[in-house]
Amino acid sequence: MRLFSSITIPNSVTSIGRGALSRCTVLTNITVSSDNTQYSSKDGVLFNKNKTKLVAFPGGKSGSYAIPDSVTSIDKTAFNGCTELTIYGHDGSYAETDAQNNKIPFVAINPDVISEIIFAKTETNLTAGEKETLSFKASSVGGTGTKKYAVWYKKSSATDWTLAQNYASTTSVSIKPNYTGTYDVSVKVMDGEGTIIKKAFTIKVTA
Repeated sequence: MRLFSSITIPNSVTSIGRGALSRCTVLTNITVSSDNTQYSSKDGVLFNKNKTKLVAFPGGKSGSYAIPDSVTSIDKTAFNGCTELTIYGHDGSYAETDAQNNKIPFVAINPDVISEIIFAKTETNLTAGEKETLSFKASSVGGTGTKKYAVWYKKSSATDWTLAQNYASTTSVSIKPNYTGTYDVSVKVMDGEGTIIKKAFTIKVTA
C-alpha cells in the first residue's frame, strides 16, 4: 500500500513499469507535465500521450468514471485496487470489456440527447411577427464538460436557415417568425468532447 494522494510525472519520465501505481489506495490524482513525450493525464487519470491507452487509474478515486472513446486499450493493472468505482462507457466498447474482465460495475451510456423542448408560452401556436422564447434542456448520462446549444429555424418551405443562437450555454432563445405557416426548428447540443447531437421539430405560426 502506497500512502500518497497526488503525484506529478515530470517530462524526464519516458517509461513507467506495469503496476507501478497499482494498489495506491489513497492516490486520487495523477498529473503529467505537458512537456512529457510519452504520457498525459486527464481528470487525474494517466494515459499514453495520445490518450489511446489508459495506463493507470488512481486507486483512491471513487464514484463513477466515463472512459473516453479515444481509448482502445487499457493496461491490465490500470484498475488494481479500485474498490469504489463504477465505469461508464458506450455499449460494445473496450471499456465495457475491460470492466467485465476486472469485475468492475459498468453502466452503458449514450451520447448527449435532448430530452425535452418546452415553449415558454403555454400555447403551441405562435404569432407571426412576435418574438417568442423557446426553452430547451439536454439530459444525458456521461456527457462531458459544459453543454452548449445552437438553434436554427426556417419556414418549412424555405431552404435558408436563420441562426438564433450559436453554440452557447444559454438554454433559452428568442425567435421571430415573420410569416404564417409551419416552421422547422433545429436544436444542437455539444458536450465538452465536441460530440454533437441534434433534435428537429416543427412549430405552427398563425396570424
